[in-house]
Amino acid sequence: VSLGHSGHSGIPGCWPLELVSWCDAIRVPGDRATLLEAVRDAKPGAHILLGAGMHKLSETLVVAKKLQILGRVNAQGLATVIIKHTQAVLRVASGGDVGLLGVGLWCHASDSQRRATVTVNKGGRLRAEHVQVKCISGRYSSGLQVHAGGSLLLAEAQVAGCTGSGVIVFGTGRILNSSLADNSFNGLEVQKGAEGYLEGCQVYGNGYSPNEDDLGSGVTVYGSESLAWLVDCAVHTNKGGGVLIHSGSRGVLEGCEVSMNHAGFEFGDVDVDTDSEAVLEKCTLLGNGEHGREQYRVLAVQQRARLTLRQCEVSCGASSFGTGIEVQRGASLRLEESRVHGCTGSGVLLRDEDTSCTLDRCSLVGNALHGLEVQAGSVLVRDSELTGNRVHDLYVSETNGAASRVLERTLAPKVYDKRSQPAQGQLAAVRPGSSGEQGGSEPAGNQPANRPATSEATGSQPTESE
Repeated sequence: VSLGHSGHSGIPGCWPLELVSWCDAIRVPGDRATLLEAVRDAKPGAHILLGAGMHKLSETLVVAKKLQILGRVNAQGLATVIIKHTQAVLRVASGGDVGLLGVGLWCHASDSQRRATVTVNKGGRLRAEHVQVKCISGRYSSGLQVHAGGSLLLAEAQVAGCTGSGVIVFGTGRILNSSLADNSFNGLEVQKGAEGYLEGCQVYGNGYSPNEDDLGSGVTVYGSESLAWLVDCAVHTNKGGGVLIHSGSRGVLEGCEVSMNHAGFEFGDVDVDTDSEAVLEKCTLLGNGEHGREQYRVLAVQQRARLTLRQCEVSCGASSFGTGIEVQRGASLRLEESRVHGCTGSGVLLRDEDTSCTLDRCSLVGNALHGLEVQAGSVLVRDSELTGNRVHDLYVSETNGAASRVLERTLAPKVYDKRSQPAQGQLAAVRPGSSGEQGGSEPAGNQPANRPATSEATGSQPTESE
């Protein structure tokens, strides 16, 4: 299909063919003087073709019908058509089904009112490709907000420079091959039972609000049954953490790199908190802390949360005491076929009696303090290697309460266990095929470690099995 003088040729692959003929498209300027007039007069299913340049609005576009608004995209894939307003730019109302291609949506307001550049209401649907969204309006104003019952599909997009979060999802949001960057609060925020899916996205530079009390992150998901699913994404250099999974929510990361987020002691590059659950597979997590801040951790799991890592790599280059993974306050950790190395503190740290950790076919190597540090709680280590750590490969201090450990077919040359050492600093070797404790059952994820007496409570010296 050729559209002649309009400058648009062919039908973009992202738009369905069942819509009204492109020959009946409304051109702005031309068929209508303004975009507002075109939206008002368009029949359901129509296309509106925007000429290059700036299209200023006198009021917010409110769409409650099926409609396609198309601008232009340059050779770099950037929109060359801008829709600008001093208030919200677009609201997709109930019954609205809006497609956007090749447009920038800018909200530039001089007041302090909180708003969103684009809102998708309950029963509304928005599909947008090659768009740029920003909102400079007061404090906590977002780029896109999807209400419960609303739906967003965003591809090849840029959401940047918002005074609040880039995208807030209360309904469902799917974001592909896009960047969420330099927003003052969160890059993506998923809450109140919503679902957010990111694939092939870059999430960086978020959380640097002028207000020092704000700690926005790359991705934040919270609230019961909320879900954030990230595939092949890079989350880096965000101020308040990389991915925060809180308050009964769920998170899944596959093939992602989470690195250099400046969370300090409050959060980690990935933080799983308060009855939440996260699974990371084939991810790389590299932490460095903020401005040399001490007591940094790359991953933190706490408050009865559960974290599983499979085939992941964790490293921390903080200036001092940078922990790879920290487990505390009733939380549980499971590592499978993963490697924790190069941390300036301990590789894995358990802090409390009601914490637990299982390591299966893992390597904790080359950390500047301990490979596995147990201040309290229970650990089970199978078919793993704990070697080359500067102080101890396994360090059981019982600083914060009772501890138990079971090692099966695990190499850990340098072991210190307060219960079994007559003198502090004495080392014990645990070689492949030996068990530091009797029994090989999984540690209970949310139960204290001070169970009825077995060899773990006797203080007996680990011995090599026959």
